[in-house]
Amino acid sequence: MKWNIIHTQRCLYLCSALTLLIGLGSSAIIYLSADNVSDSVFNNEVAESMKYLQDSELYGGKAKVLAEVCMKWFSGLWHGESLAYMIACIAICLSIELLFVVYLMSSDLESDVHCEKIKAEHD
Repeated sequence: MKWNIIHTQRCLYLCSALTLLIGLGSSAIIYLSADNVSDSVFNNEVAESMKYLQDSELYGGKAKVLAEVCMKWFSGLWHGESLAYMIACIAICLSIELLFVVYLMSSDLESDVHCEKIKAEHD
């Protein structure tokens, strides 16, 4: 049983490292290949967006405007440099979670060993 837990811990360490390396590598490639939007296009898009938001507020109220802004922000996370940052953050979080699982497994293993020592002393 002890060997299976140690083997599982090593596999989880490897998975954590691979997740981190693949995630950060992917995010670096996406970041380097992302297109930069020119300022003139951005300013024109902002002007059109403001007009659209004013019309939306007129017809749908503040809740519709808030929903439109949130949806635009969320959809913007999945393009270009923002996508690279999201993938890096997700990879880091997954890697940390895997390391936390390994930590919990090792603390369970230590408590099992401690219980076996106490049981052996009483027998």
